[in-house]
Amino acid sequence: MEPLHTYAWCGDANRLRIRLGKGIPVDHLEHPHTGWPKEVPVSYWAAWGGHVEVMQLLIEHGIPHDLEVVGNGERGIYALHEAVAPSDWEEGKRYRWCVGPSPSGSRKRRVAELILEDGADYD
Repeated sequence: MEPLHTYAWCGDANRLRIRLGKGIPVDHLEHPHTGWPKEVPVSYWAAWGGHVEVMQLLIEHGIPHDLEVVGNGERGIYALHEAVAPSDWEEGKRYRWCVGPSPSGSRKRRVAELILEDGADYD
């Protein structure tokens, strides 16, 4: 079974929905890539790509968005920080690895709104 972060990273809301619907215990912190911070919350990847539907699913299933990313430097330590960070993605471009909508700065803003609506502390 693919790690949960894979679905969040590439915006695959359909597979994520299936996985979450099976009631499989979810590890909120995963070790996705060598060289990245030690543990990256699944919600961070949804924020990183501006994957609105993925973040909605994570919030609906109680997956926290306030877990710290240690060693992430200027990008911040929470999913909210990433959601408001400048996007590296070109609007309208299709990325081959992206199953869902391609990463987008405008959708990152919507992800930030979802996180705030869910009660995130923005201080």
